[in-house]
Amino acid sequence: MASWGFHSTRAHLLINARSETIRQKPIFRYLISDHRCLIPASGYYEWKNQGAGKYPWYISTVSGEIVSFAGVIRTTSFGSETVIITTEAYSSIAHIHKRMPVILSRQGEDDFLLNGTIIGLMADLLTSHPVSPNVNSPDIDDPALIEPWQEHTIQKTLASHNWQ
Repeated sequence: MASWGFHSTRAHLLINARSETIRQKPIFRYLISDHRCLIPASGYYEWKNQGAGKYPWYISTVSGEIVSFAGVIRTTSFGSETVIITTEAYSSIAHIHKRMPVILSRQGEDDFLLNGTIIGLMADLLTSHPVSPNVNSPDIDDPALIEPWQEHTIQKTLASHNWQ
């Protein structure tokens, strides 16, 4: 097992690597050549900026099948660490966020592991929907967190009415 993110000399973890620049960045250059990995997932969360807040969305395949994100892995004194390779978001989900993980097609998994070629999943195979803000709480681990969510409006009651 590997932990998500590379410890670096900076104060934060590096959790993603851009596919467009991964072969040029010193920290990733040798890893994309020799230390590629697949990161299995049933989907992922992304936060959409709306007004004054950010709201979580769940993105997955239409079929709900497990997919593989492209990644790189390294071993350090902290143990094995991995990052997800990202790309520009498909137009079908770009309204949520401008970046997304590289989601490999089934054929693309072998091609990526063998020679680093990225063959992505077709954009029309992805679906998305808003989910409960409870995904932000590490104390809540419930399969219902990936279910579609509609914001409930607060019902005004006689007690909450301002009677001026």
